Amino acid sequence: MHQYVGISGAYPDPAGRTTGVCSTNSSRGPVCASGLLIFNRIRGIQHATDGTTNTIFVGEQSGKVGANPIAANYGGGWVGVNCANLAASWGVADITSGANFYYCALTTVRWAINTQTTVSSSSSQPYETNTILNSFHPGGINTGVADGSVRFLADTTDINVLLKACAADDGQTNTF
Repeated sequence: MHQYVGISGAYPDPAGRTTGVCSTNSSRGPVCASGLLIFNRIRGIQHATDGTTNTIFVGEQSGKVGANPIAANYGGGWVGVNCANLAASWGVADITSGANFYYCALTTVRWAINTQTTVSSSSSQPYETNTILNSFHPGGINTGVADGSVRFLADTTDINVLLKACAADDGQTNTF
């Protein structure tokens, strides 16, 4: 079964922003809000300031990591966000240290495509915030791009190129 996950951003932030965009306070891994599909905020195509042809908004997540299906859709697509202090105005900057923050159907991209090594408190469980983009088919993954196209990204895609493509507003345009 093919599943896709919304891209909430990239960690570390390709532009080097350290406040307001990413938080490392979550006990489930870094959380960023530099992508087009983020929690608790409305973002439209106009937020792809790096260009719609340079911004990934969904990535494939249908394979396994090791022997486990570690996908962000564990609770069902677009189930939402959970955190003890969640409020209507809550954002990345409001994540408190050690917060049990997690979300479904979103990921902050941190690892290379089809990586087979999990990291505890980041990508080792379905509900952590840095689940890995992966697939069962050979060679890479399919992605949905903000310009409406679908692109296949090879396993060999440089991690820095991937991170730049997952941050919609970092000023680091690239060709992928």
